[in-house]
Amino acid sequence: MTNPKAISFWLAIASIGAVENADLWIVMLFVVGAFIISFACHGIWAVALSFNSIRRAYALGRRWIEMTLGSLFVFFSYNLATGRS
Repeated sequence: MTNPKAISFWLAIASIGAVENADLWIVMLFVVGAFIISFACHGIWAVALSFNSIRRAYALGRRWIEMTLGSLFVFFSYNLATGRS
C-alpha cells in the first residue's frame, strides 16, 4: 500500500458502515456505495488533472496545499488520539 491515508479513510468508512446483524443487502449496498464513491472521486481527479491549467495551478500551490492538508491530518489525528468517548 503506497498511500496510508487511503487505508485509514476506508477503515473509518467501514467502521461507520459495519453494523451488527446487518442483512446481506445492507452490506452489499454499503460495498457498492463505497465503490461508487471511490470510483467517482478518482475519476474526477483524473479528469481535473488532465487539464494543463489545473496541473500548473496545482504545481504552483503544491507546497502550500500539502502543508495545509498535512497540518489538518496532524490536528485531526491528535484529536482522535486524545479524545474521550
